[in-house]
Amino acid sequence: HHRRQTAPAANQSRCGSLMGYPFSSRPAKHGSFIASRTIQDFNLAIAFARQGLLCNPGDFTLLNNIAFSMALKGDPLGAEGYHGQIDATNLPIEQLVAHLATKGLIRFRKGFPEEGRSLYRQAIAVAHRNKDKREAIALLYLTLEELRIRSALAESTKSEALTQSTSLTDPIDLMLVDRVRTTP
Repeated sequence: HHRRQTAPAANQSRCGSLMGYPFSSRPAKHGSFIASRTIQDFNLAIAFARQGLLCNPGDFTLLNNIAFSMALKGDPLGAEGYHGQIDATNLPIEQLVAHLATKGLIRFRKGFPEEGRSLYRQAIAVAHRNKDKREAIALLYLTLEELRIRSALAESTKSEALTQSTSLTDPIDLMLVDRVRTTP
């Protein structure tokens, strides 16, 4: 005689557990964010987010974090695959900003800087209209891409980003400001 697993037990065995939270996407989101933004360990960020997707398929933040990390680690095609799974209809403002900026990053990394720049500028404009601090974050990441490709706009974008980021106070954001400031 064989016992049927209850639904939560079946889900837990399928999903696994992340830091003791078997069903919550929060630890996966937080882990992938910290891994990508602070220590720039993109493989770890991807691993956290993929684990979270097991129980939270289609989660915007997890898919966006994977796409962001894959693009930064040099896999823009993989990034595009995950980013393409996002349902971008009716996104709240903060998600729309992240979505556009990540799409801009992917286009830069695929070798289309004009498209990438345009998408970043759209993200920055949406954030600006809504007084969202992601305006400065998107501008900082745009600057890193301009510097990476040594574009003619790199120095003016850097100056704009450093001016715009003076209102940032979060230590993780300030780490990004320092990266921009010290990137030649």
